[in-house]
Amino acid sequence: MTHPGPLKVFATILRPSPAMLAAHAAIVAWAGYLAWVAPSETSHMRPVYVVLLLCQSFSAATGFSSPARRGHFDQVLVAPASRITVGLAHALDSVGIGLITWLLVAVVEAVTDRGNVPLGFTLPAVAALLYMSAVAWATALPFARYSSGVAWLVLAIALAGDGKLLALRQAYAAAAEPAGDMWKAAGAALVFPPFMVTEPSAPIAISAYLVLGAAIVVGGIGVLAIVAFDFPLVDPS
Repeated sequence: MTHPGPLKVFATILRPSPAMLAAHAAIVAWAGYLAWVAPSETSHMRPVYVVLLLCQSFSAATGFSSPARRGHFDQVLVAPASRITVGLAHALDSVGIGLITWLLVAVVEAVTDRGNVPLGFTLPAVAALLYMSAVAWATALPFARYSSGVAWLVLAIALAGDGKLLALRQAYAAAAEPAGDMWKAAGAALVFPPFMVTEPSAPIAISAYLVLGAAIVVGGIGVLAIVAFDFPLVDPS
């Protein structure tokens, strides 16, 4: 008897809720509307990508420990596949909907704004997406679904309320100046990745590579955490 691979199993168990699917569909529709009414505007898609990053912070936060304790992942945890394969499959299925939506929005932008590289395909934007996806997925592993999305939203509101968000934005944008500090820019982007979408005028390739590297490191830590997880089953009731 053959067992379905972990990618297929997680695709079934971790499938997005109807509300989450509706949110991503609404984002694509919004992008299409903006592209239709203002096809020549170079910045009209920025709000779409920012909202998509926020949505991804929730959709990628599928959690692992809680459903695993209830036996939901037994089919893959007891299968011959290695835990590393299981971790990679869990990550891919968790972040998949956000990546697909991002690709669709970028394609809409490319079709309506021919001759220019879509914002969604620029290095800073891709780094922001992968970093947000990795952090949302990895930090939610020990907790419930959507937990890291809630935590990130609370952090953003707290930073904005305390006036720190504006200071971070200025630190990121200032790196485009001749005497700018790329390390401060990278730090600001790590705290609030949407800066890499809202401030495309700051061509800070090194900072983008640092954020991209951080995404790889965080994703690797998440996979290793799944490899190391060892917990007793609990009564689902």
